[in-house]
Amino acid sequence: MPPHPRPRRLRRLLPATALAALLAAGTAGLAALSASQVRPYASLPYCDELLPTELTRTLPRADRPRTHGTLHTVDGDEPAPTETEPRHLGRPPGFTALLDCTVHDTDGTPLLRVQAALNDTGDPAADIRALREHMHARTADPAPGHTGATARRDLTTADGGHAAVYPAPQGPPRAEAAFTSANVHVWIGRPLPEDADPQEALEFLADLADALDRRLAQEGRLSPEPVPLP
Repeated sequence: MPPHPRPRRLRRLLPATALAALLAAGTAGLAALSASQVRPYASLPYCDELLPTELTRTLPRADRPRTHGTLHTVDGDEPAPTETEPRHLGRPPGFTALLDCTVHDTDGTPLLRVQAALNDTGDPAADIRALREHMHARTADPAPGHTGATARRDLTTADGGHAAVYPAPQGPPRAEAAFTSANVHVWIGRPLPEDADPQEALEFLADLADALDRRLAQEGRLSPEPVPLP
């Protein structure tokens, strides 16, 4: 597989105007052809396509971060590398590819991690239904890893999801989000400064999730034929 992402220059905040321009520049979302049809994903983009410079430069408190990542493929029941599997993914059935992207500042400080898992069992409608049910269950009844949040909100991105801020026994708090878009599950993780405002962190995650869904639709390869929504 060819080398993955190239280094990226980044800047500081996620201003609303910049994000609005980014979303407008993307595609119209996940190619919903009608109220009852959708085109599932056939493959995932690479990290430098999902996280381009115009998006990563909006990361708060960033100096000159660099993006790295790997696209793992999984055949049959072969497990993904443990260190790359999202904590809250729950290994949905039919998981065939995992995109694992990390962003670090020049001093090695971790700034962001984004992971996307593709479901492709050969039955697109079943894949979409399984991920929606998976996310609905996690949103309605958070798993043990989701308890203890200092702030939490549901996401309206794509087929829905959630975001939360968690305290840490040692070190800074962290913010996490997850959403599903057709047959893809996306997870976002970001360490926070100790003085971070939880509501501002949730707002950032919600905006970032929307931007990532737009990038996924623009850069991921969609199946040629639409399928009925479950």
